[in-house]
Amino acid sequence: MRQIAQELGVSRTTVSMSLKNDPRISPETCKRVQEHAKKRGYTPDPKVARLMSYLQCQRNTKASETIGYLTPFSSRDEWWKITTFREFYQGANERAEELGYRLDTFSMAAEGATEQNINRTLFNRGIRGLIIAPGFVPHAQLELDWPKYASVSIGFSFDKPETHRVSCNHYASAGLALRKLQAYGYKRIGFFLKPDNDERTRKLWQSAYLVYRNSIPKKHQIPEFIGELDEAAFSSWFLKHKPDALLGDRLKGADILENVGLQQPSDFGFALLDAENYPDCAGIAQNAKQVGECATNQLAGALMRNEFGLPEHPQLLMINGGWKDGQTLREIGSSDLSK
Repeated sequence: MRQIAQELGVSRTTVSMSLKNDPRISPETCKRVQEHAKKRGYTPDPKVARLMSYLQCQRNTKASETIGYLTPFSSRDEWWKITTFREFYQGANERAEELGYRLDTFSMAAEGATEQNINRTLFNRGIRGLIIAPGFVPHAQLELDWPKYASVSIGFSFDKPETHRVSCNHYASAGLALRKLQAYGYKRIGFFLKPDNDERTRKLWQSAYLVYRNSIPKKHQIPEFIGELDEAAFSSWFLKHKPDALLGDRLKGADILENVGLQQPSDFGFALLDAENYPDCAGIAQNAKQVGECATNQLAGALMRNEFGLPEHPQLLMINGGWKDGQTLREIGSSDLSK
């Protein structure tokens, strides 16, 4: 490092900070130092890197750095009652505490909250790292002074700008649910989804269903119902195509069918793509706490490496969900299939 400093005519501190992309050093200087170091064959010692990481963690434990947890709601009460959203936060918060950070929430839709005000608040609080939490509205955008922050998004609600991202693996989860329904003996599985939820998951739930549908005999194939759950339209779709089981995103689908005299699981099986809010319902547990934990891990790593600003090559980490059985399914025998 001393030799690199002498050859470039800068201090060893400048070289050290440039190699770590310290934001106090200009991007031009960082690039010049890094390119020269690469030519000289310099590579960081992983043992030293682990030691420095440990020392940084110890410093953070004594004087916790704050991470901002940005939510697209007007108050905490709006999202705290949603199990998946609450567990995203709990996982992120618990991991932050383990790493010596403090997690503070910021409501981006609160009265008087503008992007300019949020930027000012984050700057005044000395916040360098952001976790961007999901909401209900797809294709949301957020304009902040991104070069000042390391950032990770949870889910796909905010798709501009592109940050690093951690998400439930919606495609794999839907595929798992369909295989479980088949294992129960269901053959004509119908699929329903709200358009906003289809967009918020980048159509990954629907994609898994389409792959499944194309893999089964034509006589069992049912067109998906993508739309708002209007009682007349949904019950008409069900009675026309006669699925023996449903996989969808809302409990309201089962409620509508019960209103026309159909009962689960005797008349149809029912499973949810996100069943964590409903203890008695079969479906997918999205492992939301693990998603939150991974978001904090990703962000802590970026802060340690001084990786600020929007990434040139955004990374996507997807966490598989798990299956949970419930009272809304039953084993289908040969006598049932002959009806």
